Amino acid sequence: MKIKLFCIPYSGASATVYLKWAQHLNKNIEIHAVELPGRGLKAGEKLCTDIDDIVEKIFKDVSEEIDETSEYAILGHSLGGLIAYELYYKLMKSKYKKPLHIFISGSKSPHLRIDERDSYKLPLEKLKDLILKYGLTTSNEIFMNKEVMDFFLPIIRADFKIGDTYNYIKKEKKIASDMTVLVGTKDNSMSIDDAQAWEELVSGDFKLKKFNGGHFFIKDYEDDILEHINNTLLSKTN
Repeated sequence: MKIKLFCIPYSGASATVYLKWAQHLNKNIEIHAVELPGRGLKAGEKLCTDIDDIVEKIFKDVSEEIDETSEYAILGHSLGGLIAYELYYKLMKSKYKKPLHIFISGSKSPHLRIDERDSYKLPLEKLKDLILKYGLTTSNEIFMNKEVMDFFLPIIRADFKIGDTYNYIKKEKKIASDMTVLVGTKDNSMSIDDAQAWEELVSGDFKLKKFNGGHFFIKDYEDDILEHINNTLLSKTN
């Protein structure tokens, strides 16, 4: 039986950021790149600005792909990591089998998100500066094309609002799945301690993997990350 890997994108991104991973994952791992509302194949859907709404929509998609016998894992980068955390509890509440593994990338532990932020309200120039600070190389190209920028900005504001207004509520049980947290040592949006803090929320095995990069180390070290995913998931089927 194949392991289904559900990959949740970061703010402003669509499912396409994960599609080429399928070429490099083991044949026994089936990638399911999650599409968020308002972009890609779901460009006609209304954007979500609330964690509960977006988790509900993703849960609907995921639940259509798994049953009581399915083996699956979840991966999320940045905002996708926060969504992955809440999605786990939605799946457990609905009595699904726990994921074989959860991969969290470039995302600080939810219980450290204690202050409401307002980056989604920033005026255009300050919002541009914030986005460019994350270091995604395509950001400059977006701002050079007005048509692309007009399409992109509402998406990024909506996604930022999900993270900015997130209200952490302590769960009754810790995450029972094993977890790997991936972090860039030069990520200026979070610290190594912010990544390590995920361990406090997990009762399963926990690993922290560091990469010499910024917030989007996931692109610079794609081969290493895919090798780790392959090794981790295949080891659970032996």
